[in-house]
Amino acid sequence: MTRALGFDPLIEFYGMWSTGLAERYLPLPYAPMVGKYEGQDGYLIKISFDPVVLLEP
Repeated sequence: MTRALGFDPLIEFYGMWSTGLAERYLPLPYAPMVGKYEGQDGYLIKISFDPVVLLEP
């Protein structure tokens, strides 16, 4: 079976993720940026951004 989509970092780096790989290849162009991605023990971890509320004095 051949892949029609080409290179997919989520598949290619499964079990090998590091924070450096995550910073280089993520977020994916088709996925919204909703957090920071890191690698821990070869697994990909997404850390969500906390919403920031700006209050005027």
